[in-house]
Amino acid sequence: MTMNARDFAERALVGSLLRTPAAVEKLGWLQDDDFHSPMLTTLYGTVQRMVAETRAAGQDVAAAVTPITVFERVQRDEPRAVQDGPAGINAPTLHTLMQTAPVNADPVAYGVMVLESSIRRQVAETGYRVGQHIQQAGDLAAVLESVERALQQVAHAQARWDASRLGSGIASTRLDGAPDQISDLVNRAGRDLSLLIEPKPSAEQVADAEHDVINAVLANATVLNDLGDRLRPEDFHDRSAGNTYRAAVELHSRNAHVDPVTVSWELQRTSAQHGAGLAPDQLNMLQQQTATSVNYTAEIVMRGALARLTEQAAVTVRNAAQHPGLQPVDVLATTRMAYEAVRETASRMGAAARLASIASPVPIARALDGATGDRDTELESVTAHPGRRLDHAPER
Repeated sequence: MTMNARDFAERALVGSLLRTPAAVEKLGWLQDDDFHSPMLTTLYGTVQRMVAETRAAGQDVAAAVTPITVFERVQRDEPRAVQDGPAGINAPTLHTLMQTAPVNADPVAYGVMVLESSIRRQVAETGYRVGQHIQQAGDLAAVLESVERALQQVAHAQARWDASRLGSGIASTRLDGAPDQISDLVNRAGRDLSLLIEPKPSAEQVADAEHDVINAVLANATVLNDLGDRLRPEDFHDRSAGNTYRAAVELHSRNAHVDPVTVSWELQRTSAQHGAGLAPDQLNMLQQQTATSVNYTAEIVMRGALARLTEQAAVTVRNAAQHPGLQPVDVLATTRMAYEAVRETASRMGAAARLASIASPVPIARALDGATGDRDTELESVTAHPGRRLDHAPER
């Protein structure tokens, strides 16, 4: 079977560690499940543990950790991994791996490659997972929880990538516990989530709600005193309705009178900059209808906006992860911006805003701990809780 670049890097890394096992101590930011190959996951984890145990016992690593002792350890701890064939761990496999590694091998460089591949898989998987949630979830809380989980994974991946580039040998932690804090928070806020049911209204519901919001604003512009801080023109799916809302907000901010005539005139002035709004006859027709609850209809508009934004974020994230020309820092930055846009939109929703700290510039778990959002804190968090596990994203 032909190797690709990822497989070559993984095999070369493990092969080089079988020859010089002490080099694994320079790879504290690399986890065994960063490997795509289950066989290499087992071998890397075994070498990592054996070196740590040998150091703790004050023994010589080169003498204690050899291909033979590694194979014996795998036979003892992972007997199912020992089998014939290229996918199994056996003496010929270990020999082939050692032959794969160049004579002047650079394990750290190979480790960075393995980490990059793993980060891309994890980022892409968050895109698939978030996309599935917005398509299938029955409530917005589940969608926001999936976004927060993704943001935590991105923050952790960024910290590990930074550590690898800085040449740090710090031990990498894994994040099993953190998402549970999100679940607890969502459960505690459950009584405030009545408006979060059915996060993805139909296109017809959104269209009706957008016109209802315009109608309510035309009937009583004072609703903008509260609504203007939460609902934005870009939240409207119908751009003409969004431009109309923008015109009304602008008039109200100037303490000008708001009605179909003044809004139509304002739209005429701003159409070159923002585009056309609803036509005068549409505005006149809307005013003749009975105004509905503006808070309820605004929530529908924002749920529609949140669903669209989440779907767009999921696609953006997957595309970034699969783009070979983007550096890992760019992949992570793109992912973070896409998910934080979802978080910001959710923070403006009446009920969603009561998911404490959802609008914070740091993930919920760290916000609850009172942590800061700087990069140094991220790097420190990598060593803060040894033994905790980061959900690993499978290969696409």
